[in-house]
Order: sequence, then C-alpha cells, then structure tokens
Amino acid sequence: MTQLDDKALPTNPEPTDVNARKPVKNKYWQRIIADRLDYAKRETDSLLQNPAIRSIMADYGYDDEKINSFVAIYNDAIIAQNRQQREFGDKVGASVEFDKLFSIAKMNFSTIRKITKIALRDDAQKATQLGLYGQSSKSIGAIFDSMQTFYDNMIDDEQVCAKLAEFGFNRDKINKFRDNFIAARIKRNAFIKEDSEAVEATRIRDEKMAILDDWMMDYYTISKIAFAARPELSEQPQVMVQ
Repeated sequence: MTQLDDKALPTNPEPTDVNARKPVKNKYWQRIIADRLDYAKRETDSLLQNPAIRSIMADYGYDDEKINSFVAIYNDAIIAQNRQQREFGDKVGASVEFDKLFSIAKMNFSTIRKITKIALRDDAQKATQLGLYGQSSKSIGAIFDSMQTFYDNMIDDEQVCAKLAEFGFNRDKINKFRDNFIAARIKRNAFIKEDSEAVEATRIRDEKMAILDDWMMDYYTISKIAFAARPELSEQPQVMVQ
C-alpha cells in the first residue's frame, strides 16, 4: 500500500464569517464613473427589490422616503453622465469637422498669400492693407484674423484681383478660397459652442456624482454596521458587490 504524503492532505479551513462585509468602499472609489454608477444601481435596486435588505436597512433610517431620495440622486447622476457623454461626443465630432476645413483654409490662404506678395511686390500700400507683411502666428484666432483682413480687403479690389488673375487666380478661384475660409470659421464657432456645452455638462455631471458618492459612502458604512448586527443571516446579502 502506498503511503500517503501527509503534506498533500487538505487542511480544515478556518471558520469564516459569511456575513463579513467586504471593503467595497475602497473598491467604489477606485472605479471610473461608469463603474461607480453601476455600483449605485446595484445598491438602489437591492433596496427597491429585496425585502430582506429593505427591512434590515429600515432600522437605520432607510425608510421609503430616504430610499426614494437615494434613487432620485442616482437617476440625476446617470442623466448627467449620459448628457456629458453626448456633449463630449458632439465636441469631438465638431473638432474633427473643424480640423478638416481649417486645414484646407490654411493651405488655401498660404498659397494665395504667397502669390499676392509676388503680385503686389511693387505696391507696398496695398500689400500692407492686406496684412501681407504681418508676422505669422500659430494661434488659431490670429490666423483667422489674418484671413479676415486679407479677404475683406481684396475681394472687392478690382486692381488686386486683376493682378492675381495674371498668376492664374481668377475671381472664381479667389471666391472659392474665401468660401473655404468662411466655412472653417463657421465650424470653429460651432466647435467653441460644443466645447462650452461639454464643459458645462461635465461640471453638472461632477456635481451630481459628488452627491451620489456621498450617499454611497454613507450607505456602505451604515449597511456594514446593519449586517454585522444580523448574525442569524446564513449568506451574504445581495447588497454585497465584488
């Protein structure tokens, strides 16, 4: 008969308290907003749907009014989160559209500006009016200001347009470049609007989440005390989350 290795024999596990609450508070704080909202939904659903949990928590102030307030706070937070995600998506979309049109407008402007410098090399006065001697800037606002000055001052100037036509830039081509500039400017304004709305939606979302976080911390703390006082329960309540 083969002798069994006593080291391989299973040891008797130490008794455990099946009602011991896990440190869910720390796990909650470590999660991203979407996960924290999921935790909050589980807890509010437990209060609404599990009579045992509702009964236990009732002894610690969680009556119908307080539970409804908890649920309302969760609902406010999820609505604010959905709005923030929607507004952020709109901002990203507006940014992509603006970047595309701005790239075209900058390329157009760089080209026509260089040609105009050549066409007006003997007319410093008009070149100055068009802003051709100004310093180049990387600021989007400053670039648009330069475009605005250039197109506004040359579009109705027959002399300048005639000189540009000699270099292959007829009025149709000039108007197309100017239209591209205007389209990019409109998209920039749209992006600024979407960015502002996204910032505001984020502010509101963060406010709602701060309120929900406070409620969740209170609930975890109180529920830990409440379930510790009920040793007769044979299994962990539904309120427990991994």
